[in-house]
Amino acid sequence: VGFETFRTQFKAARLDGELEIQSGSGDAPLQGEAILGPVTLHTRDRVITLDRVQGNVDINNANGSVTLSTVGPLGTISVQSTRGSVDLSVPGNSGFTVNAQTRDGSIENDFGLNTAGGDRPVLSGIVGHGGPTVMLSTDDGDVSLRKSTGEALPAQSPVTPTVTQEPPATPTASGKSA
Repeated sequence: VGFETFRTQFKAARLDGELEIQSGSGDAPLQGEAILGPVTLHTRDRVITLDRVQGNVDINNANGSVTLSTVGPLGTISVQSTRGSVDLSVPGNSGFTVNAQTRDGSIENDFGLNTAGGDRPVLSGIVGHGGPTVMLSTDDGDVSLRKSTGEALPAQSPVTPTVTQEPPATPTASGKSA
C-alpha cells in the first residue's frame, strides 16, 4: 500500500488498521495503526503517530514530532526529525543496537543505557543480545526510547484497510470552521 502527496510519501507492505492524514498547514496530524513493514514515510510539517508497526521502518519528518510504537519481531528502525521530538516504544524483550542523538533536547530510555555527550546528548549501546539497528535523531527536540507490550500482527491481513484523507476545514458564512 502507498500514496504520495505534495509533501508526504508513504509505503508499507500491508495496512491492517487505519491511516488518517489531515490536510492543512503546520503540524497536520498523520495517524496510523497496525502497519506491516517495510514502512517508509517521508514528510514535513506533520505530527506523526503510528501504533503497532512491525518490521523495518524509515521515517523522516521535517518540522514535526514522531511517536512510533512497534510490535515484534523488531526490524531496523530509522526515525529522523529536524524540529520535533522522537518517541519510540519497542517490546521490552527486544534485542537491538541503538544510536540516538539530539542537538537541542534530552534523551530518556527505559533500557538502563547511559546518555553521553553533555549539551548534545547521545545514546548508544546494545540492548539484550543485540539485533536490528535503531537510529533516532532530532536537531531540536527530545528523544525517548520506551518499553512497550504489544502483540505481533497476524500473518494474514484480517480486514480491508482504510485510508482517509480529510480535506481542510472550510469557513462558513459566519467565519467559523465547519
